[in-house]
Parts: sequence; structure tokens; C-alpha cells
Amino acid sequence: MRVSFPRWRSRSTVKETDRMTQPRSKKSAAVWLSIGANQGDRLAALRGAVRLLENHPDIELTAVSSLYETDPVGPVPQPDFYNAVIGIRTSLSPIVLLDYCQSIERRYHRRRLIRWGPRTLDIDLLTYDDLSLVSPRLTLPHPEMDHRAFVQIPLAEVCGKPLPIDDSVRLIRQNWYDAARINRCNKPGEHP
Repeated sequence: MRVSFPRWRSRSTVKETDRMTQPRSKKSAAVWLSIGANQGDRLAALRGAVRLLENHPDIELTAVSSLYETDPVGPVPQPDFYNAVIGIRTSLSPIVLLDYCQSIERRYHRRRLIRWGPRTLDIDLLTYDDLSLVSPRLTLPHPEMDHRAFVQIPLAEVCGKPLPIDDSVRLIRQNWYDAARINRCNKPGEHP
């Protein structure tokens, strides 16, 4: 199962430069994020993360998928995840946005001990406009997004291209995040 979103792919690859770490101009970028948790109160962690993103002065929340429960990826035995995809518009650069997302993860006691291990909160940048970026800290688009049903199914949902749900991804709740200010896509499939 794979959903292609070719307009998010750029033909050029940009290395991390000062331009990528400095705040952007007032023009905002359309960004997709994946959020997940499998430790502690998963729902509270995801709601809190979305609230912190929504309340940042340089971030506008544009889309929130339904909430899904998903099988963990990797060799480490662990509980199932809650996952969702959110769309935002931001004037933050990719690296500054990454720093902010990682500060939210730390607020929820995220510790990076085991690759693909249990997480109190995980926030991944999936796409940032049509930018292709390769740096020691961040690769855009996210290199695994096309191979993960827990990303593809909620992403397709918020883009108006629903996919059949497979056994590893189970719908838990629609409208799990009450966001009065969400500026939804105008047409199905339109980027936030």
C-alpha cells in the first residue's frame, strides 16, 4: 500500500545551510507532521503536542486526521501506538521547526535510547512544501513515510484520498482533537 504525493517531491536536494536554520520570511510553508505515542497516556500526549503546536505564534494548524492505533515497527517488543497526521502552515525554517518539535517531545519525557523503541511522544516532519533536504539532523521528505501504513492511511484521509485500513492500522476515534481554528483544505486532496 502506497500513496504517491508527487507534488511534494522536488528535483533538487538542498544541504543544510544557514538559510535552512534561520527563521523564514513571513511567507508560510505547508508542512505535514506525523505524531505518535505508545507509553503513558497516549491520547493526552498527542492532544498536548497538537495544542503546543497550535499555540505557537508562527504555526497555523490546518488539518488533523482521525486517531489510529497501530502495530509497532521494528524488532523491539512494545505496546501499540496511537498515531495521527497533522497539517500546519509555518514561517519557521525546517530546522527551527524540528527543534521546536523535539522540545515538545522532551516536555513529554521522550528519551532516544533504542531505535524504533517505545516512545512517550514522537513527532516526525514528513514534508515541508516541496523541499528535498538532506542533513545530519533532518531528511525531507521523511525517508520512511512511503513505507509506513500508520503514516499513509491518516495522510490519505486528510488529503481526501482514503485508503483501505489494513490489520496493522485500526481506526480509534474521529474528531479526537477539538480545534476550533483549523483552516481545513478547500478541496479534497489540496495541501493545507
